[in-house]
Amino acid sequence: MSNLTNNRLNITATAAQIASVKSAIQNININFPFLVGLTKEEKMGLLAIDVNNKAFTEDAINAGLNNASLLPSYISVPNMQADMTLFHNWMKLSCC
Repeated sequence: MSNLTNNRLNITATAAQIASVKSAIQNININFPFLVGLTKEEKMGLLAIDVNNKAFTEDAINAGLNNASLLPSYISVPNMQADMTLFHNWMKLSCC
């Protein structure tokens, strides 16, 4: 482990930086209240749109819009569209 003596980071955070980050986190919690409140197990149990199933989700939305009888009655196309919009918006945020 030759890198033990190579300290690549020697950084401290000022009180102002810590306060700024806390404020930013608070703003995120205010603007995205759905991000908190679920346990890890609950989050793992939910189905979500991700890059792997995005195309399938888009196809399902289009099928539901063009032929509603293809989807089970418990599936809401407007809710799927809202989820897809949130996914696209979230991807815009994750690149920053």
